[in-house]
Amino acid sequence: SISITTATETSPATSAETSASPTASETAKPSETASDTSAPSESAVLTLADYFPILPDVSCRFDVSGGKDLPVSTYVEFIGQDTIQIKYDNGTTVKHVLYAIRNGEVRIAGERSELYAREDLSLLPSVGDGEILLKEPLKVGTTWYVGGGIRSITDLKAQVDTPTGMYSAIEVTTIGNDTATRQYYAPGIGLVKTVRTGAFED
Repeated sequence: SISITTATETSPATSAETSASPTASETAKPSETASDTSAPSESAVLTLADYFPILPDVSCRFDVSGGKDLPVSTYVEFIGQDTIQIKYDNGTTVKHVLYAIRNGEVRIAGERSELYAREDLSLLPSVGDGEILLKEPLKVGTTWYVGGGIRSITDLKAQVDTPTGMYSAIEVTTIGNDTATRQYYAPGIGLVKTVRTGAFED
């Protein structure tokens, strides 16, 4: 089965779509509030910071199709020199995730659910190494292990169609026991689409 999530930009651009596992079909639209989110030129050498930019005051809405997941709204709560904290709200639950972009990796550095105060997770004690979302070298074939599967870079210029436009994005594919998830990161924007496929239906 497949589910897709589409994001609608409401602050410094972010568009995402998922089809097939880890939200089989999901697309988000971000909305710009105050930052230049223009993508790097084609001749530029792209880095992790391009594909996972640290931008303040960005909000997005991810609409889901083909699955049972609820639409998700996101908002950037805090940024640091190499960290960004995002709140995820689907109207039922709220989750706060701290991401760190360092040592050639984009990694989850902290996570909390149902916080009732706006709290900077980077100030709390580290809970150990979290999941790696993206890893250098940024080339096809780069592979690493995640909980329950193997993740790798499978395309550097995937053409991704979203409600906010067409993007040339890096494709990261995660293979689990019974699912496959493809996530797309566009330069200067970040995650724009997620496509999940597999036997994940109830």
